[in-house]
Amino acid sequence: MGVLGDTGMKTAVKNLQKQGRREKMVIAVQTYLRIGMMTEFFFRRALKSIGIEYADILILGWHNSIPFSSLMDVALKMKTKGLCRFIGISGHNRTLFSQLAEKKIFDIFQIRYNPAHRGAETECFPVLKDFRPWP
Repeated sequence: MGVLGDTGMKTAVKNLQKQGRREKMVIAVQTYLRIGMMTEFFFRRALKSIGIEYADILILGWHNSIPFSSLMDVALKMKTKGLCRFIGISGHNRTLFSQLAEKKIFDIFQIRYNPAHRGAETECFPVLKDFRPWP
C-alpha cells in the first residue's frame, strides 16, 4: 500500500506534516488488494506510517474489470469515515472507465496514456469529457 516501503517519501511527508503543510499536499494511497475487509486495515497502517489521519485519494489499483462489491462497500465507508476524500481507480482496460463513470462512485480515473499505450483519445477522453467530480 502506498508509501510503506518508501522511506524517503515517508520522511518527506512527515516533515511537511510537522511544518503544518498538510493542507498544501495531495496524498494518494494506492492499494492492489481485492479483499474489502483487509483494505481498511492496511490503509490505516499506511496513514499511520506517514503520520497523517486521512489521505486525499484512495486509488484502487490495476482493475481491468468492475471491482468486487465488497471492496467498493469498504472504499465508500472509508470515504464516509473521512479516511479518504476521493476514490480513484486505475487499470489497463480503458473502455471500462466509461462504465465506471456511469456508476458515479469514482472521483478520479488514472488512465494509462503515453506513446506506448495510445488510444485514450478515442476510448476515454470523449466519453469522460463531461466527467467533473474533482473540485
